[in-house]
Amino acid sequence: MTDFPSLPEQLKNTTEFVFDVFGNAIAKHKIFVSTEEKESRYQICESCEFFELSSQRCRKCGCYLQKKVQFTSAKCPISKW
Repeated sequence: MTDFPSLPEQLKNTTEFVFDVFGNAIAKHKIFVSTEEKESRYQICESCEFFELSSQRCRKCGCYLQKKVQFTSAKCPISKW
């Protein structure tokens, strides 16, 4: 079994992420990164020790990475991108 953050921690991470996305959209009028940036971020995730291949999730934050990497306000929990 793969260890992910606790459900309360995942809920906290998701809530913060949603507020960041909307705040960024209001401030910058841009929600998504370019295709190149999205692909670059995902490649970094794939090579990370916290990447869970079977679910394509991060074991540090619990996020589904194919979705997370596309948002301008998204951040890697260990600052790799």
